Amino acid sequence: MDPLVALLILVIVFIIIWAIYRALSPKAIAGPVVAVDGPVTSATVGRVATMSSQVHGLVGRPDELRRSPDGRVVPVEVKSSRGPPPGRPPYFSHVLQLYAYCQIVEDRYGAAPPYGLLIYSDGIPRKVAWDGGARQELSDWVARFREPYGGEAIPTVPKCRRCAYLPVCDRATHVS
Repeated sequence: MDPLVALLILVIVFIIIWAIYRALSPKAIAGPVVAVDGPVTSATVGRVATMSSQVHGLVGRPDELRRSPDGRVVPVEVKSSRGPPPGRPPYFSHVLQLYAYCQIVEDRYGAAPPYGLLIYSDGIPRKVAWDGGARQELSDWVARFREPYGGEAIPTVPKCRRCAYLPVCDRATHVS
C-alpha cells in the first residue's frame, strides 16, 4: 500500500474516532446554555456579557451560564488545561475564580447558584459547591487582595532559581 494512502486512512480513522468520542463525552451536569441578557438565540448561545457585583466589588465574565435542574443560573468556567490528575480536586485558583462568578450570579439574579462548574480539556464537568464555606473563603481572599501591597516578593522556589532578578530580589535569601 502506498504510504500516502495509509496516512490518509489513518487521519480519517482518527477524525472518526475523535468525533465519536466528542459525541459520547459528558456534555454537562446542568441544562442548556442561557443568555445573560435577553432570549437564547443562535447569536447569544455561549456569549456571556461581563457582569459585576456592586455589593461585593467583583467583575467577571463566566464562559457560560446554564440552568440547574431547579432553574437557578449556574456559572461555568472552561479551562484549556488538562486539569488536576484523576482523584485530585480542581486547582485552587480556578475554584476561587468560580466562587467569584457564583457570587456575581447570586447578586445579579437574586438566587444563589447551587454550584459552579469547572470543565477542563478532558470535557468532564466538575461541580464546585457554592455554600457558606465557599462564600467565607471568597470573602477572606477578597479582603486579602484589597490589602495594600508592601512591595515584598513572594518566593516560588522553582521559578526563583531561574529568575533574572534573583541577585537583586528582596527575598533571594529564602531561595536555596
